[in-house]
Amino acid sequence: MTVGALVVLIVGWLLGYDELVALGVGGLIMLAGSALWLLRTPLVDIERELFPDRVPAGDIAFGRVKVRNRSTRPAAAFVAREQFGDVLLDVEVPHLPPTERVSTAYRLPTTRRGVVSVGPMRIGRADPLGLVTSEQSHGEVLTLWVHPRHTALAPQASQRTRSLEGPSTDSSPQGSITFHAVREYVLGDDLRKVHWRSTARTGTLMVRQYVDTVLPDVTIVVDTSTGAGRPVDADLLERRIEVAASVALASTSRHFPVRVLGTGGLDVSSRGGGNTTRELLDALTLVEPDGGDLSTVLGGMGRTHGGAGLVVVASEPGPTLVDTLARMPRRFGRVTLVDLRPPAHSAADSLGAGVADSPRVAIRGVSVIVASDLAGFATAWRRGGGR
Repeated sequence: MTVGALVVLIVGWLLGYDELVALGVGGLIMLAGSALWLLRTPLVDIERELFPDRVPAGDIAFGRVKVRNRSTRPAAAFVAREQFGDVLLDVEVPHLPPTERVSTAYRLPTTRRGVVSVGPMRIGRADPLGLVTSEQSHGEVLTLWVHPRHTALAPQASQRTRSLEGPSTDSSPQGSITFHAVREYVLGDDLRKVHWRSTARTGTLMVRQYVDTVLPDVTIVVDTSTGAGRPVDADLLERRIEVAASVALASTSRHFPVRVLGTGGLDVSSRGGGNTTRELLDALTLVEPDGGDLSTVLGGMGRTHGGAGLVVVASEPGPTLVDTLARMPRRFGRVTLVDLRPPAHSAADSLGAGVADSPRVAIRGVSVIVASDLAGFATAWRRGGGR
């Protein structure tokens, strides 16, 4: 606008049009007044913090800004703007007497899982005519971790099994302390563990399985894929991650070992205690949709890994996945499939006794929970659907 006012002034002066001269002079006067108005921008020091810096989706998180007036003159109330991801949050700062401090809290939106950059905070001023604006950035960029929602659960019943010496699991399929059972040979087993008498009686190669008297463990495998040829159902993916987080925390909160796997390469283990729960939730927070295959992940586990409990979180498993799951009880003491479906396919009751459009899958040796959300799953789990 400055250039326009000067052009009008010069043209009016050269052509002898007093009206244009007056218009140009008026424009320059307004710009000068606007610039003087901006001199009233608050002179403040700002400190910011988030509490807490990690929160489950939907829970309350706040930002807090501490403002100190550096001027010897009062600072009028103003509105600062906090950058929160891709949006701006307005933060009202009240009137500040000279050299005084004030602390203001403001709520942060935590509706979706993810890692959100918060800041810097912007303080600016615009003249009443909107001709000139001035804005300054204050503070560093902070990070808010919005963890997946989770609910309190008890561990699987098989995880609470006790021997005379302590907790018992079969997490060490190659043998450890106590003889547990005889099972069919799986590729990769130690041939020194072959039980020849059972092999001769059954005609199938059989091996001894041993257990270690350590804390009970659970392996959780969650389908984080988009599904071949299907659009991404972001909401359904969130529900699967929420269920996986809840089952995992049922173990870590009791200092039980847990391992969480995903189809996109997620692989995080915890023995509970310390910061392991936070680290596990951080890893689940970073999960993005992928193009992996759940059957491939489970198939690889069946050859190399076993344990007390296996929980698989998926949605409407197909024939290949069902066949793969049917082999899992050979390696795991307790196998549970959590079949999460969109609300239109939700179970007729809280235990998932039936669904509207497609039947509940039945797999020998596998407990099946059908639910449409975290609350429905938790109800079924607590009533014994996962035990």
